[in-house]
Amino acid sequence: MYDTLPLKTEYSLTPFGRDLSDALAPISDWGHRRLDRLAAARDAS
Repeated sequence: MYDTLPLKTEYSLTPFGRDLSDALAPISDWGHRRLDRLAAARDAS
C-alpha cells in the first residue's frame, strides 16, 4: 500500500497465478472466437 490519498494498492499474480492464466488463455481465445455463436445459442434458449 502506498502512503497517498486516495489510498492505492497494487496487486500482482503469483507464479502459480501466471501459470494458471497461461493454461486458461486457450479457453478464453476459444470463447472470444465464438462470441456471436454463443450469444445466438443463449438467445435461442
